[in-house]
Amino acid sequence: YDAGRLAPSKVAASFNAYAPGFDGHLAALGYDAPARLRRLLLPHRVELGDVLDLGCGTGAMGAALDGMVTGRLVGVD
Repeated sequence: YDAGRLAPSKVAASFNAYAPGFDGHLAALGYDAPARLRRLLLPHRVELGDVLDLGCGTGAMGAALDGMVTGRLVGVD
C-alpha cells in the first residue's frame, strides 16, 4: 500500500464507501466513549462553552454532547 501512488479520486471513493458503516464497526468493537462521557456529565448539568472535537469522524461525540454545549461545537477530522 502506497498512498502516494493512489489517485485522490480512488482514495475518496474508498473512504466514501466505508464511511456509512463506520459507526456500526465501532459499535461492534465495543467503542462507546461518547455515550459513556454523556452518562458521566449529565448528572452534573455541565455547560461546556466552546468545544473542539479533534478527530470527530462521523460526529458521535458532538451528538452525545447535545444540550451541553453552550458555545460553538467545531469538529475537525
